[in-house]
Amino acid sequence: MSGFFGKGDKKKKADAEADAQNLSGDAPDDASEAAEEAPDVLDPEQAAAEQAPVEGEISPEAEAAEWKDKYVRSLAELENFRKRTERDRELGRRFASEELMRSLLPVLDALQHACFAEGDGEAIREGVKLAKHDLLRILSEKGMTEIEAEGQPFDPRFHEAMGMIPSPDHPAGTVMIELAKGYLVHDRVLRPSRVQIAAAPPPPPAQEDAPSDTPDHNEDQ
Repeated sequence: MSGFFGKGDKKKKADAEADAQNLSGDAPDDASEAAEEAPDVLDPEQAAAEQAPVEGEISPEAEAAEWKDKYVRSLAELENFRKRTERDRELGRRFASEELMRSLLPVLDALQHACFAEGDGEAIREGVKLAKHDLLRILSEKGMTEIEAEGQPFDPRFHEAMGMIPSPDHPAGTVMIELAKGYLVHDRVLRPSRVQIAAAPPPPPAQEDAPSDTPDHNEDQ
């Protein structure tokens, strides 16, 4: 009887030792897994070294200051350009006709000589014609041309009607008389020609029946 219980106790003791060995074998694996899952902890010196800017890299504050300086410089350059452009435009308006005035001085001299010339009227007239010829030549060099008007169909783009004249010899709407010449400057109307236009003549008055000189025979009877 005692031998049976002795064998049972030995079996229980062996099972307990096996369970303890199994528990002790699993523990190191769990510990290693926990160590792997735990976050790395950096010491303060290592963290400060990682946050410090790399040599040659610009910090955000320095980069923002640099862009602000560029912005201010661009505004100053734009303002200087605006003032310079406005000054050049004002000078251009003031002296735009200087070249034209200089080229007209010979014409002015010719007209002054004609005003003080002595002699007959024909010589003075010829001097004025020469001055006119020089004036038209100078203006033509600047791009001015005359508008053809007389004998042309009326065109409101180039002609200004000052009146209408009935005429049986001209088609209606034709320019008959040019009162003042018109001019173009590079295909743009400087002044339209002032003209009078031909109109259709009014129809002749209707003729009334003339009284007959033949005596009325009925009255004699």
